Amino acid sequence: MIVPALQTEGIVINAEKDLKINRVNITGIDIRFTRLWTKAGQNPGEDEAIISRNIAERLNIQSGDEILLKIRKPGRAPQNAPFVAEKQPSVSLRFKVIGIADDRNLGRFSLKKNQAAPFNVFISLDQMARKLDLAGLSNMLLIAGEEDTKPDPVITDSLIKAVWKTEDAGINIHKIGETSEYEITSDRIFIDDKTSEAILNTIPGGNKIFTYLANSISFKNRSAPYSFITAADTGFLRQSPGPGEIIINRWLADDLEVKPGDLLKLRFYRMGPLRTLKEIGVSFSVKSIVPMNSSLEDRTLMPQFPGMSEAGSCRNWRLALLLI
Repeated sequence: MIVPALQTEGIVINAEKDLKINRVNITGIDIRFTRLWTKAGQNPGEDEAIISRNIAERLNIQSGDEILLKIRKPGRAPQNAPFVAEKQPSVSLRFKVIGIADDRNLGRFSLKKNQAAPFNVFISLDQMARKLDLAGLSNMLLIAGEEDTKPDPVITDSLIKAVWKTEDAGINIHKIGETSEYEITSDRIFIDDKTSEAILNTIPGGNKIFTYLANSISFKNRSAPYSFITAADTGFLRQSPGPGEIIINRWLADDLEVKPGDLLKLRFYRMGPLRTLKEIGVSFSVKSIVPMNSSLEDRTLMPQFPGMSEAGSCRNWRLALLLI
């Protein structure tokens, strides 16, 4: 039996006694998960929770009491990706405690190696996924079996391949307007090298595109802030800028009052250790200027940066297009 679950971290609060635990494991489960318990247990329904005994003792909670959960809302993009907020948003929900789990019914449930008993809260998988905008998804699969029997990796791999979809890898495929071309993007902002190689080997003739945010593009005493710069293969650009050369659109050229041969200064952040950002500058010579109705004027070249793509003010930006 394969059991799906959705787990993230959060805060549990006993509002009546003004007590809380700042870091607990919150796991969305269904009836399949409770069947793994060595002692028969209840399955949490809507607005119901089962808590581990150490939470009950620390917060002075009994079955029938209410708790407040602040559930961290996990994003699909990696936390170390550029421009992903360090502090993730959370969802606050109230639950009625319907059970207290001891060691016999997974009160100490954890996939980590540690001696200290974890703080565990179990709630409805459907409700958790719905509230976190992750309906139909899970980030944990448990395989039930005998204690001394390990799953056959070959069989497990074949089962995953039989049901695996591109969406499971965060890959999206959609047609570009009225053209015969398709665009492949990732929920994780950037497509890793192995996935990129697999796509190009499967679909010959594809072009890799990399888009990043420039803090500013300047020429002499004029500057255009916050624009996106795209690097792409010659097949996509229809022309080939050489090393140190750049192609810009007519709007940017008029805004900065530049012409082919002029030298532009780009400034952008480079991510370093521990999410530190260092602003660096690079200069490019303008190779050519493309019209605003060019096929290269494609707003979908910008990845879905969390907290940026959906911001209302971004829709009003006059994005400058740069190609290198």
